[in-house]
Amino acid sequence: SSDALETHAIGRFADRPCALAAGSQSGSGRSRWSMTMYSTGPRAVIGGSVRAGEYYDGTLYTLLISPEWRASAHLRVSGDLEIDRVDFPGRDEREWSRLARLRVLASATPQLSLSTVIQVNSLADLATANVRLRYNMREGHDLWVVYGHNLNLDRNRLNPPIPGTARSSLMVKYTRSFGA
Repeated sequence: SSDALETHAIGRFADRPCALAAGSQSGSGRSRWSMTMYSTGPRAVIGGSVRAGEYYDGTLYTLLISPEWRASAHLRVSGDLEIDRVDFPGRDEREWSRLARLRVLASATPQLSLSTVIQVNSLADLATANVRLRYNMREGHDLWVVYGHNLNLDRNRLNPPIPGTARSSLMVKYTRSFGA
């Protein structure tokens, strides 16, 4: 069998607070957690972690599940579901957040690939989609067509209601690596 289990411990130190959500921010200090990944073979991986620990001047609890399916050398589908709760008891503040993400990477040839990321964020009440088509004309020369779309999930959170589309963009980009 090709099953595998990995566990990692991670730490971080911040010398200044950062914004977390509307009205909440972290304190400065140390943040620590661990993560685990389980592989069920070369085609399917189920990663995940359960974190609980210091988060600046509070405590962060996180559940993360990250499945991935490698259908073939040309198609990979993965996702993330993250549920966080952060508590700052000294300030009587707490916040829940949910983040769901779906990624698809498809390559017809080594020169032509399509990648898509769709994400839903409960704190921002926003769904985003990003679709990138890449054509590699030759080594070091790439043409990109990128479409991005942000959708407001709670249009009635403000008065008057906000539009359904928060932002939409289409970009065509050519990159050339010098020396290639």
